[in-house]
Amino acid sequence: MNERLLKAKKKAKKHIDRLKGGVADKYHPANFDSVALKEGIKVELEHTSNVKIAREIAMDHLVEDKNYYKKLKLIHKARGYGFNPAERAKEYKSKKAKADVIGTTSSGKSININPGHETHAKFTKEDHRDAYKAHAKAITTHNPYKSTSAALDQHKTALNHHFKMMNADMTKARKRKKKHHIAGKTSSGKTVHVSHHGANHPSYSDWSKQDHKDAMHLHHKRVMELAGRMGKKKKNSLTKRLLAHHSNSVHGHHKLGG
Repeated sequence: MNERLLKAKKKAKKHIDRLKGGVADKYHPANFDSVALKEGIKVELEHTSNVKIAREIAMDHLVEDKNYYKKLKLIHKARGYGFNPAERAKEYKSKKAKADVIGTTSSGKSININPGHETHAKFTKEDHRDAYKAHAKAITTHNPYKSTSAALDQHKTALNHHFKMMNADMTKARKRKKKHHIAGKTSSGKTVHVSHHGANHPSYSDWSKQDHKDAMHLHHKRVMELAGRMGKKKKNSLTKRLLAHHSNSVHGHHKLGG
């Protein structure tokens, strides 16, 4: 008697039937093809965490049809998903990744439903504009019977994100512009504005002479800075406009400051 049969007999002695009433009650694991049985145990472990129970279920199926798991594998392949759990998980992840892509930008980059997706890191302003359009279209064509409200919320979040990103330059310009609107603060802590109102700004109604003097010095300082800048660089409309506002403010605050 060879070693293989001895091992099979030892295994057969150790086998205890745990699921009574199955078609494989009178059989032992040694009676089955080892490859087919291993394949069957892998599949049945999707339904139970007990290896011995999985083995008995697999044995029942193999008694009914020794090619049961081969046929099952063919059916799964025909339906488009893997046979074992690892393959299924991999294919599910791949399908989900494809489902999360709602379109492409004009430059050919994928637009993901998740606004913080790693593929968006290299998006340009134009790419964000294309993504904004894609999400806006998804929201307007949303069908509550085919898609969940969670998906709609994701599109709304992404819409806001891409709107901010495509207008990032404009936001920065606004911040820079806002800085130009304030010349500084007086010694009493009052804000000195830069506007066409000059020294007659509505917020200056309760100012003292000292406040106007402080404002005059601040505006004069900015006039000198801008004059120096205009001498070094090309003149632009913003610099000219600021210079006009500051110089008018100097004269206005000088009169009110005594």
